[in-house]
Amino acid sequence: MQQNNGMSRAAAMAYRVLIRRGVSALPVHPLEILSACRNTVVWADVTAAEQLKIPREALLRQLANAEAITFRQTIQGETRFIVVYREGGNPARFPNVVTASEATVGLVDRRWTEYGLGAFVESPSRRYRRLLLSGGAQW
Repeated sequence: MQQNNGMSRAAAMAYRVLIRRGVSALPVHPLEILSACRNTVVWADVTAAEQLKIPREALLRQLANAEAITFRQTIQGETRFIVVYREGGNPARFPNVVTASEATVGLVDRRWTEYGLGAFVESPSRRYRRLLLSGGAQW
């Protein structure tokens, strides 16, 4: 939706938030803007795990490839949004993909009927092998 001056409604709201918060220089982190929004709280993963009673490991898995995640919570008819971010930011690199060795995949393929697993299913390792980093990758 465009306003008369060409500024979108969301941009106009963000601009008002920045003015109210006294921000005088850019860039501004989006979490700073979100923390000023009505019915919105911004928590680091540790705080969110405690407050929401969710294991931190579960939150970190959800945050694996995101800057932040949002929960919508309604208590006694009142809705609020909880924005959760990973304290310290996300790692720049993620662990290497895990696949079975070609020898293991071949052995399972040859013995598939022996295992009684039903119709043959190709190993996912073959699909994911192209995502493997070099053998020298270290974490």
